Amino acid sequence: MKKRLAVLISVMMVGCMAINSLLFHTGHWRLIEVEKMVILVVAFFYAGQYAYRQAQETMYSYKLMTNVGLIIFIGNTAVAQAWRLTTLTRFGMVEFYESILDSFATFVYMMQPLVIALALMLIASNIALIRHENMRVWRNYLSIGLGVALLVGSGVATNIYHYLAGVVDTTDTSMAAMIYVAEASVCVVVAYLECMLWAAIICTLKAERYRPTLNQDYMIILGCKVERDGQPSASLRRRVQRALEFGSEQKEAAGPALTYVPSGGRGTDETVSEAAAMKKMLRQNGVATAKILLEDQSTNTRENMRFSKRVIENNQRESRVAFATSGYHVWRSGVLAHEIGLRAVGIGCRDKWYYYNNALVREFVANLYARRWEHVFHITWLLVGVAALVAVGCEIGVI
Repeated sequence: MKKRLAVLISVMMVGCMAINSLLFHTGHWRLIEVEKMVILVVAFFYAGQYAYRQAQETMYSYKLMTNVGLIIFIGNTAVAQAWRLTTLTRFGMVEFYESILDSFATFVYMMQPLVIALALMLIASNIALIRHENMRVWRNYLSIGLGVALLVGSGVATNIYHYLAGVVDTTDTSMAAMIYVAEASVCVVVAYLECMLWAAIICTLKAERYRPTLNQDYMIILGCKVERDGQPSASLRRRVQRALEFGSEQKEAAGPALTYVPSGGRGTDETVSEAAAMKKMLRQNGVATAKILLEDQSTNTRENMRFSKRVIENNQRESRVAFATSGYHVWRSGVLAHEIGLRAVGIGCRDKWYYYNNALVREFVANLYARRWEHVFHITWLLVGVAALVAVGCEIGVI
């Protein structure tokens, strides 16, 4: 697929260069703008086809999240270009150049209503979480932090040019170039992070709503907090209940008998391991001891998957594996499972809306951190491209 994409891009570039060599000299800038629109549409559908095939292979992939973010950006840019073609009355080199340089700013501007709505929802849900659960640990304020960051980032990105133009002499070419670089750089970072945020939400919702086939051999139940009295927390009970529901559905469909693998060690503030608390709940719901394989050494999701994989392989080499966790946690858990070679599919349970939103923010931050250097690399090259565009603009007299 990558080779085909490279060939397609190469053919399009050569064709565009051949066409533009004529159009530039004849001044048919409207045709050049139409050509740009065609390229965006072709890129959108090809990227969509690539992401679809990738999702068919596995939905649990950080690369898929990046590709979905790219599709969001290309689609938004194509809509903006279509609007330009229907509203712009003057076409020329300056307008064409500015449309390319301002593509990230245009994206931020067009997404601003959605971003504001999302930010307000995150802040409201975080306030509800604090009021209902009385949770005052710093990580429970992440939704407020992200909501404020979205509002500030979007506001700064869409207004920085006007602010700088009011305090800097724009008749000076070097100062004008600095304004363009500053605005475009801020918009690149904000647009990139917004694309990743929307892509993460889409991937999470898709994974959460996926329903595995009713022929699984094992069901890993990912652990979370156990209360001080040794009882499962509300979230942990929901995970166990979701696993039991799936087991009942599979039994009714005459599928194989499901073996449960409760997974989770004992935290410093817990009296029993998360796996032991889940095993007790499974036994109370009629699951035979022989159908429960305990994994009580893990301390995080990656270890949940690695240690559970070891337990399953020690019991049966070839098997079909599913896992149960909270809805917001399904996608990242699946990614971690696939990274260690466990081809597991996930099911999610519902949480209270205000808790779900805050947890979703934690998942997004964890997703970014897991591929932090990859994201830094992408943003760096985008910033280099912006600087190069500004330099070219100064050279040809557009800026």
